[in-house]
Amino acid sequence: MSSASPETTRVSLRTVVPMFLAGLLMILLFWGSTELIRSWVSTGSNYESEQSEIRVKNLQDLTATNQTELFGYTWVNKDAGTVRIPIERAMELEIAALNETKPKPSTLTDPDAAAAEAAAKAQSTAPSDITAPAAANPVNTAPAPVPAQEAPSGATPAVQ
Repeated sequence: MSSASPETTRVSLRTVVPMFLAGLLMILLFWGSTELIRSWVSTGSNYESEQSEIRVKNLQDLTATNQTELFGYTWVNKDAGTVRIPIERAMELEIAALNETKPKPSTLTDPDAAAAEAAAKAQSTAPSDITAPAAANPVNTAPAPVPAQEAPSGATPAVQ
């Protein structure tokens, strides 16, 4: 016979109620802490927005500096007289300087023509009264005789 006595039922209720309340309290603490953390995260951190503002300001400063250097006149070295001028003005000055100089013909355009011209110059500078030695003859090593040139009949000898 198993019958439950009213005393046993009370003991079990006495142990169940505090456990239930402890569990309910744990759930409420967990919920409260998550809500607190969520509120901190959404409003507490603005690091990215601050960094974004700093990057935008740095970019504006860099752009202003570049515009000043590219389109303005500034001293680079005042003692040496070196200045920085705008790009457009520098290009105008360079084009004017290039237009003043005449281009020189290049000898590299036709290598065969350059070689022929060099050979012609070499022949024109060689003395005409010296003849080339005859074919190599091991017995006769003396140079070939140079024919004497006769003076014209009406010419007088030159005095040195």
